[in-house]
Amino acid sequence: MTRFILFSAWLAFAALLIASPAWAGGPLITDITEQLKQPTHMDEPPAYAPPDTAVVDQRTYEIARKMRCPVCQGESVAESRSEAAIAFRERIRELVAAGYSEQQITDYFIDRYGEWIVLEPKAHGVSWLIYVGPGLAVLVGLGVVVVRVRGASSAPTEPAPRREPPAADDPYRARILAELGETDDGRDA
Repeated sequence: MTRFILFSAWLAFAALLIASPAWAGGPLITDITEQLKQPTHMDEPPAYAPPDTAVVDQRTYEIARKMRCPVCQGESVAESRSEAAIAFRERIRELVAAGYSEQQITDYFIDRYGEWIVLEPKAHGVSWLIYVGPGLAVLVGLGVVVVRVRGASSAPTEPAPRREPPAADDPYRARILAELGETDDGRDA
């Protein structure tokens, strides 16, 4: 049972590690900045008419908050001050100003840089383990605790076998008692 639990824990850890964004194999930073220098080409027309400047700024920030900075991968494009993040924000702003929807812009970046570019990727393929793994680990842990508690409480409670007192003529006992300075009846010698 213990081997099964250890193997399951190891397997869950390995699956979460493989599903993590660090292993997703995103493109190199130099590739990203080169791609962003190229003109924008979208496969479909903008979903909306070009919005006002205030709306462009707000939507650019909202979309940039959901994209991962390729340089400092723990931050969003909106928070990062790296050159790549600035280029991302400019491209997002350009697409928002042209009237593209948030979904179109997100798809544009996913098509070019992969699913890892989104801070909260969709739960499909192996990445669903990121969402399910912690809950599954808690359930397995609770199951182990329940099995242990039930096993301990349902164990038969037989009285301990009676031990006969040691023989008075045991030479080892006599030697130990002599070294401790005690007698056979428990008093000091």
